[in-house]
Amino acid sequence: MKTIFNSPPRPTNEIESFRKMAELFNTNTSESIFVKEVHSTPGYIEYQSKYTKEPKKKEIADLLIITHNKNKNNEIRICFLQAKIKKRNYRDPFIRFQGDLYQWELLKDRPNIIDTFNNNFPTNILNFNPSYKSITSFGLFYKDKNGDFDFLYTIPEYLEPNNDNIKNNEVVSFRFDNINNCPHTTCPCFTPSLPIEVLESCTMDAFKENVLNNKIGAPVTEDILNNFIKPLFTNVYNHSLSKNDNKKVLIKKIMDQIGINENDLYTINNTNNKPITHPNLIIISTSGSTKVN
Repeated sequence: MKTIFNSPPRPTNEIESFRKMAELFNTNTSESIFVKEVHSTPGYIEYQSKYTKEPKKKEIADLLIITHNKNKNNEIRICFLQAKIKKRNYRDPFIRFQGDLYQWELLKDRPNIIDTFNNNFPTNILNFNPSYKSITSFGLFYKDKNGDFDFLYTIPEYLEPNNDNIKNNEVVSFRFDNINNCPHTTCPCFTPSLPIEVLESCTMDAFKENVLNNKIGAPVTEDILNNFIKPLFTNVYNHSLSKNDNKKVLIKKIMDQIGINENDLYTINNTNNKPITHPNLIIISTSGSTKVN
């Protein structure tokens, strides 16, 4: 995956990186598409920060990864990922970057949220399955010592802000702060911290394998499936993709397998069946349980 990702034309921003990453999830056992959000205020929510009296408005994440496992009772996992691109070449210590303190707090604490921007997010979308931490994550595209892009995936608990007590300074310096700091002598990328999910990986290839084997993200509950996933897929199918877009083929396959009829009207709490907004999406359908090359 890393070799192909770095082949020309190499991505220069987050959207190009998401689009190319989605292409690389297409294998002989998986299919993947990228759906860019085109509506206003994509994925914005409000939540009560511990640093402020008033609710804080934030984008829930840069990217929502939805993984559908055809061979695991059509299990669907979701992972909200906040992305960063670090264009300077690797240097010790691994790895530091500038980030938003409130965005980190939101993804680390996983509080109930207030959906005020037509996203159709349930209040408990970040904590509906508390056994899983990888429902929220950070993804850092970084350059290795040879100048090629690689990818650090980590849950927010493994990021340490330098100035988390500075209430009025939203942008702070973060460092990856896990005992198994990658890419040093011991790399935990292919060794899950828990059998049900992977909490970190420092390489793009490891991230790809773990996603396709359903080791990243929280499995959706029946409530989240019916009240979030089904309306989201219906809206993406009917509003976010053009009539002749070949992405519709994969969307329709998944919809058929999880019991969605595009003609069904799902309650999305807005008027005139307007498109709901959403973060950028990578949607993957995989057979799982396979070694990814």
